[in-house]
Amino acid sequence: MFTNFRDPCCIDTSKIVGFILNVPSNYKIGFVRLPIQRRHWISVRKINGQYWNLDSKLDAPQAIGDENQTMEYLRSQLHSNDKELFIVCTKGVEKDQTWLLPEYRQDGVR
Repeated sequence: MFTNFRDPCCIDTSKIVGFILNVPSNYKIGFVRLPIQRRHWISVRKINGQYWNLDSKLDAPQAIGDENQTMEYLRSQLHSNDKELFIVCTKGVEKDQTWLLPEYRQDGVR
């Protein structure tokens, strides 16, 4: 799990598959919002050199942009304490912490 305590610019995007944002979502029945908070999952993935918001609540995937624009998007999402960011990567990348840029790793793996 990756939390909002780190700036997403520490992520080595060449080592990951994508991101999953866990965000609060209001519960609605038709047009009526109920005072119930639920959680919603939003996938972000790089496709053909551009990152996309693959939120199922959107009518169609929404382009976020290049890596810099995506880091800014994630940073703005994580500004709120009630959102979490998950990194999608292989077990080996997770174990070795190579999803982090070398200067941010704790185990000295370069």
